[in-house]
Amino acid sequence: MFEKREFFIGREIYKFIIQQIEILPDPAFTSPMKFKTLSPITVSVAEDDIKSVDNSDKKKIIARYLKADDPKLSNALRTNLLLRYEALYNRKPESDDFRCLTDEEYIRKRGGVDRVSKLVTIKQDTPEETKVRGFRCPVTLEGNTELIKLAYDSGLGEKGSMGFGMIDIL
Repeated sequence: MFEKREFFIGREIYKFIIQQIEILPDPAFTSPMKFKTLSPITVSVAEDDIKSVDNSDKKKIIARYLKADDPKLSNALRTNLLLRYEALYNRKPESDDFRCLTDEEYIRKRGGVDRVSKLVTIKQDTPEETKVRGFRCPVTLEGNTELIKLAYDSGLGEKGSMGFGMIDIL
């Protein structure tokens, strides 16, 4: 990308020419810090789904996407971030203290948790089509500033490589 100074997103009709690259300085990370979402945050938990077919129960593990008000949200995001930290640094952080609090007033003003929820279709109209649910609302991150920085640098939640979970300081 940097040699040719151009890249494409999607089809080749969406061509971008690189004119300048600039590295921005890191902000000072503190606890707590408030962030806005630039793309939906998506995180899921595995649940058993038991279907009865011809009087036999078949157990299947399904992913349930968490909403912004789910009590499991903060811990699921913490677990995801700790796994990412260990994969990146090949060690556990000094402290695994991390919490994510969603902005309840923002959610209320928007009309409730379903109004900040976003359903995104990936590879639409193909056999690989997948639907991913996330949410967009301000969040406050508390705890280990190394983990807060990692969330800022790599995204918060799952599917960061697809652009989900991008946050910026509010």
